[in-house]
Amino acid sequence: MTERIAFLRSLGIDPRLQARVPSGRWDQTVREGDAAPAWLAGDFGASRRRATIVVQVIKLGQKLTDDAVTMFIKLMGWLFSQANNRKKQRHMNTRMETSRALRLFLDTIVALQTAHDADEDAIETVNRHVGWHRLLQIKPGLEAMVKSADASPLILVAEQHGNIRKFAGPSFRHSRSARAAGTIHCLRRSRP
Repeated sequence: MTERIAFLRSLGIDPRLQARVPSGRWDQTVREGDAAPAWLAGDFGASRRRATIVVQVIKLGQKLTDDAVTMFIKLMGWLFSQANNRKKQRHMNTRMETSRALRLFLDTIVALQTAHDADEDAIETVNRHVGWHRLLQIKPGLEAMVKSADASPLILVAEQHGNIRKFAGPSFRHSRSARAAGTIHCLRRSRP
């Protein structure tokens, strides 16, 4: 699709020409171009034939651009959906680890409460009831769980950057960024 858009743009027909034609006349020319077969268009005068072709090229470029943007939006939605599914799957995969960590946390709280109630040394009581080495062993797993739980969907989508680059070829990204830069420039100029 991006190749077709690039081809239409290579023809050098400026889409801004549409602004110079009254909208009623533009719509009429579009309808005529849609309805007229090639052999009938041959009967048109040269300027009418050129105008019909230019209008159809501009209209086709707009349609292809809209379709490409729609496909890109659908791709982004799909990527966010995939990221959320991966996040849920990671959560499901770590349920046993989470349960084990919570059990150890509960045992540690019980040991600390016992030490407090018996007026004993808290570290010694935790070491005796839970085991300091068990706490140190589970620490890397806990850090990984916390890190994956805090992962933004944007980061998970960014993992799929290759798919985005494959879909949105350089010509599409370039044309979108060039237009966005022009829009931003116009907005900055119009600011009071």
